[in-house]
Amino acid sequence: MASNCLQKLKVPFTCGQEFSSDVSKNGTFTSPNYPEPYPEDVYCVYSFMGRGKERVQIQFTDFDLHLPHEPPRDCDSVDAVMVFITINGLKERVDNFCGNKLPAQLMSNGPSMSVEFRSYHSSPEVKGFRAIYKFVTG
Repeated sequence: MASNCLQKLKVPFTCGQEFSSDVSKNGTFTSPNYPEPYPEDVYCVYSFMGRGKERVQIQFTDFDLHLPHEPPRDCDSVDAVMVFITINGLKERVDNFCGNKLPAQLMSNGPSMSVEFRSYHSSPEVKGFRAIYKFVTG
């Protein structure tokens, strides 16, 4: 009788959404399972695409990520939300957020922005994040 010795490879759970101002000028986005704890090894990309002079505004209304100890500089190697804008055709990181401090409101420099969420851990105490987005002009 052969034993089943398959090893389970740890593959990140990928997710994300695309938001177009053609579809909706505003809405919300959350971490997976919010407000329940998110899984470990998650990688999500939330892309925002406006038109013309539109800019993307993001306001976090809830923010609670797993933090094993004091946050490292730039939130490296811990569960974090990373925000990117495009400058001269290149993707530039605006900031990283980790822990449970609510980030300040974010505004893109142009019609697009992307938010990435990466988790290494999960814990029954954390609920992830929820944010409101708006495409604004002016």
